[in-house]
Amino acid sequence: MTAVTIDLNDQAIINALRQLTYSANHLEPALEEIGAAVRASIDLNFTGQHDPNGNPWEPLSEATLLNRTSGSGQILRDMGLLNRSITYNVKAESVEIGSMSVVDGTNLKYANMMQSGGKKTDFPWLWGDIPERPFVGVSEADKVQILAILSGYLERSIG
Repeated sequence: MTAVTIDLNDQAIINALRQLTYSANHLEPALEEIGAAVRASIDLNFTGQHDPNGNPWEPLSEATLLNRTSGSGQILRDMGLLNRSITYNVKAESVEIGSMSVVDGTNLKYANMMQSGGKKTDFPWLWGDIPERPFVGVSEADKVQILAILSGYLERSIG
């Protein structure tokens, strides 16, 4: 096998490679953009009353409508606490998205049940079964946007 080695001493290329290496090891700015984008997508899920893929949520039961505090007929939006509780947290190599109470900073206990559903037999205080109504997730459109954010971040990083 024949090998050819070429030394390239172009300072602009060397600087771009250094910046790319730095950026690849410091993803927090890109992850911040991704967290904000997915959070905005979740808002659209609540507004449209559908899951991340656009499938409509199960309608509210009569019992739920009768027990509503606000009288709102919107699904998962009696007083708006659940939607307002969705936050994201950027770490060095990841972004976590979930429910955190805006009142006391703790996990909103019923968020998982609203996302995944629940049975009255498992949660006796409920007035009925809760159907699965996913609101957190990453759709195909979100994936395209995430890739665009990462591509833009890498392009900006090498100037």
